[in-house]
Amino acid sequence: MASADNELGLRTIIEGIHQCEKKNHAYLIHTSSAALLVDPDVSLGEFDLAIYDDIRDFDYITNLPDTRPYRLTDAVVLEAPAGNTEDRRRVRTAIIAPATVYGPGKGPGNKRSYQIPMYARIVLKNKQAFTLGEGKNYWTHVHVDNLARAYLLLVEKVFRYKEVQDGEWNDENYTAGYYFANDGEHVSLLSSS
Repeated sequence: MASADNELGLRTIIEGIHQCEKKNHAYLIHTSSAALLVDPDVSLGEFDLAIYDDIRDFDYITNLPDTRPYRLTDAVVLEAPAGNTEDRRRVRTAIIAPATVYGPGKGPGNKRSYQIPMYARIVLKNKQAFTLGEGKNYWTHVHVDNLARAYLLLVEKVFRYKEVQDGEWNDENYTAGYYFANDGEHVSLLSSS
């Protein structure tokens, strides 16, 4: 799906899976965004020192307010297994939520990330870098190749290993697998003075 924020499209895909005549499990990987974790009560340019764990903080993450970015579409994925019944195809879900994705893409479509080139254009246009608030910015990033490996690992669990563990994909006891993909962090310690 081209948009991580297309609720109707996601509901349509899930309903299509449920209506399929096959009765084995189907697997759905949804791409979300770590922007879900941005606390609106923390001022721009200030540190938010909260660090979340995909499994340990699962209940907190899945109960964030609907006003958070991508929360409504993530909720559709989290609720998808509720439609699993004996007479409908069952779906297992996983959500991958990267922060800033960087690096050249290798597919036939978009070969550039969005955020870093956009920032570079703004800096070049204004002929200077900028900071937000106190400039204490902090965020994570993931190289597009490492993000691709995260998807591949999930798919391999299904097709190669056939042993899906709790927390990797949802089952009757676990709502969904949630993965915040990152391989590093970028921090700005500039002050606005």
